[in-house]
Amino acid sequence: MNPSKELQGQLDRLSKTGSFNISMTLKKELQELTVQIGCNKLVNMDCGSCVRKSMHDVNHYFNGRKTKPVLQKITFEKKSTEMTYKEMRRFAKAKGHRLKNPTKEELIKIISNEN
Repeated sequence: MNPSKELQGQLDRLSKTGSFNISMTLKKELQELTVQIGCNKLVNMDCGSCVRKSMHDVNHYFNGRKTKPVLQKITFEKKSTEMTYKEMRRFAKAKGHRLKNPTKEELIKIISNEN
């Protein structure tokens, strides 16, 4: 079910450079491969666009099966001295503090106690 080394080389070339060069033997292999993986069958092997589409379909099929790395959530928290007044106010509100017109110094105390 996996493509031969020659076909895989051309599939890689297509994904990297956008060009490929395959013989009729490789086109027949590509045709069989599209049927095996359930893509649209390559019917017209003389049509460059049809061959290109089949190659993209095969690339998509095999690349979709690879596991993708999971990114971890990264938080970037600023220090209280780097925050604007509005950011400090939002932070204090998110932590449950309700102050009416707090000063910047009061907000810095609240934030420094939270961290």
